[in-house]
Amino acid sequence: MFAVADDLCEIAHATDPASLRDWGERVLPLEKAQRMAEVFKVLADANRLRRLAARAEREESACDLAAIAALNESAVSHQVLMPRAMRLVRYRKQGGKIYCTLDDCQVLDLYRAAAYYFNEPGAL
Repeated sequence: MFAVADDLCEIAHATDPASLRDWGERVLPLEKAQRMAEVFKVLADANRLRRLAARAEREESACDLAAIAALNESAVSHQVLMPRAMRLVRYRKQGGKIYCTLDDCQVLDLYRAAAYYFNEPGAL
């Protein structure tokens, strides 16, 4: 059954209510879209993304990340709070050092997909 949706659109077109209902059930829910957008916001910072890339290859100490980014350890610690809160990275303490790595294989897959998409040399 098709109906013309004159009241919703400036241009009249045929619609199938059952098809629209099915489509509406497949659309990304707003709450999930917001959570996903927050992850992408974290990844949108070039320096933060570089530190995530360093952790994609192996676990790094906060000292090493600071050296890679040419920042002091305090600045690195501050900038890794957001990725940690978003569960993109995890930390462990050993002695007086803190070591960071990507949280799970799904985060690594996301990084690899982005690296592949941009065809970066040295992509995993």
